[in-house]
Amino acid sequence: MSDLITRVSLPLKRRQLTVKAVTDLTPSLRRITLTGDDLTDFHSPGADDHIKVFFASADGDDLTGRDYTPRAFRPDVLELDLDFVLHEHGMATTWARNADIGDELLIGGPRGSTLVKYEFDEYLLVADDAALPALARRLEELPAGAKVTALVEVQSAAHQLLLSSDAAVQLRWLHRGEAAAGTTTLLRDAVREWQIPSGTVFVWVGAERKAALGIKKELLARGLDAETMRVTAYWTDDRVVLSPS
Repeated sequence: MSDLITRVSLPLKRRQLTVKAVTDLTPSLRRITLTGDDLTDFHSPGADDHIKVFFASADGDDLTGRDYTPRAFRPDVLELDLDFVLHEHGMATTWARNADIGDELLIGGPRGSTLVKYEFDEYLLVADDAALPALARRLEELPAGAKVTALVEVQSAAHQLLLSSDAAVQLRWLHRGEAAAGTTTLLRDAVREWQIPSGTVFVWVGAERKAALGIKKELLARGLDAETMRVTAYWTDDRVVLSPS
């Protein structure tokens, strides 16, 4: 791994938290703000960290964990924001749709962070809906003036977020319309159109598994270094079949 990208381990701990606020950011993205004394020693230094969020089974006997990005943490008031993409179904979506102030939620982690020294000449950030929280964190962390291309796929303009950054960002929203998430080649096509700069480049990709791997394959074929890429499958759908072209 490049000396500009390092991995650190963090103490693994479970935390019982309480819902403090529920905010709809877009028609498909809901922010749940959590609070509780268990957040006293919470730490999330990496933009694309993930924690486990535990949901009870229908009979209440078992817990199932799902990965979520800590969108923002305010240690002075012990508040943690988690942004939930509202899918058609699933235990996480069901919980988030019905979440109310005072509800409790168990989380664990993060168990580690990947830290990036922002000393690259340019940055390529690629995300779909599920990776929006991590993308937003990355954009907020980048230094003033950093040259960034951000390619983001969502359903429509109504699903776009206001993203903040001091970097020099060229942001391109890609709208898939009524197509199912993960089934289009919009992100891969946009990456193919991207002009590779002459200097050093850091690439971050967060998308459906097959889409993310296709983008990585495309960039490697064009000569970029895997050591300066961070490509993560934020979700997977075995029904997704993408064209190999």
